[in-house]
Amino acid sequence: MTKKELVQRISRDCRLTRSQALRAMKSIARNLSVGISRGGRVQFSGFGTFSVTRNTKRTGRNPQTGHRIRLRRRRTVQFTPARALQRKIC
Repeated sequence: MTKKELVQRISRDCRLTRSQALRAMKSIARNLSVGISRGGRVQFSGFGTFSVTRNTKRTGRNPQTGHRIRLRRRRTVQFTPARALQRKIC
């Protein structure tokens, strides 16, 4: 599903104009980003949880040259689906 399709569905389901639905979706995305960037967890009941994890430093490989390089630790976003979503997928 694309952003445009999602906005259309929100518009239809909530009886909003497309511009109102787009503003609502942008607000959700912005607030989700703010919550995650502060190192917190963002949880949607019935959908899932977004959280920040730190991966370990490791050795990688440059695909062009084949040389090994050291990759430092960094923060990544992790999504854990809720059981209800997991049941719909499987």
